[in-house]
Amino acid sequence: MPMTWEQFISKLEQTIEQYPDCEYIADSLQDETQCYLDMQDRYLVKSWLYNEATGGSCWGNKAYEIGGDPEPPDTVLEIVTDSYKLSHDQWMNIMSLVSENTRFWGDDYYGNYREYSYRGFNLKALYDMLVSFDSCDS
Repeated sequence: MPMTWEQFISKLEQTIEQYPDCEYIADSLQDETQCYLDMQDRYLVKSWLYNEATGGSCWGNKAYEIGGDPEPPDTVLEIVTDSYKLSHDQWMNIMSLVSENTRFWGDDYYGNYREYSYRGFNLKALYDMLVSFDSCDS
């Protein structure tokens, strides 16, 4: 029997408490500071430093790119969906259908900048897909 929506969200909340630096829940990719769980469509959002340039100064030093961080793993989603025993291909297919990406660019002086990448997973769409996968599997 599949998890109910409430059980799914509860498991997410518990897992996020165990891994607080991994991902967080938001209303949308544009509203990553909100963490409400009482509405149907929520996003589990992760962010990382995608690219960065530093070193530019008023004395004529030119900014140079130093790169960013690799995309962090989907730790929370992997734990929450583990009971569904998805193959790697199934996991990748589902993730491609329920996730969206966006970037935020923070300009600084003298060519310095930071670019953050955000990936949001629509939790309701994910839940619905897992339930349908579970009912096809039984």
